Amino acid sequence: MRKDYGGNSRLTVVVCCSPAFSALWMSHRLPSFFSANPDIDLDLVTTQNFLSLEPGMHPDIFITKMPRVRDGYVSLPLFHDRIYPVCTPAYLAAHPDLRTLEGLRNGVLLNLSPYGRSQVAEHVDWAVWLAIHRLDIEERPQHGAHYFNANDYNLLIQMVLSDLGVALGFDQLVSPLIEKGC
Repeated sequence: MRKDYGGNSRLTVVVCCSPAFSALWMSHRLPSFFSANPDIDLDLVTTQNFLSLEPGMHPDIFITKMPRVRDGYVSLPLFHDRIYPVCTPAYLAAHPDLRTLEGLRNGVLLNLSPYGRSQVAEHVDWAVWLAIHRLDIEERPQHGAHYFNANDYNLLIQMVLSDLGVALGFDQLVSPLIEKGC
């Protein structure tokens, strides 16, 4: 869609992505995007459920893990996930047992719940990640550390930054924080 601002015509592109992707990946890339594309405005729509957008919402671009969102769109991979445990250096120093897989499994785990994300087939949570490393989440001590479950990835990352536990980090989202030493 083109908008005219006093003789200055700009193209508006509607982008739909998750709140975590917009906050952790897009936000720090937007200044360079706008510098490189002064004739493009963005309308950003965030959602956890790409299959039930409001009627009449027809984004130009979907950024999602779903292989097929709607008819008429072409899917292209943006990147592949690398997933690993993340916590702050201070939290790790206070909990050195996290350096082993068993210590990690038994620690305070901040888990990304699949609630509202049922359309994402390759959902990776702590149970899946630990199983890949041949550990059973069910073997955590009954009265041990907390296991916090939320479907809000931004919240989990804020909890990590507040030294409240360990979350699974999706590299493309958390690598800028790691590079800053957070």
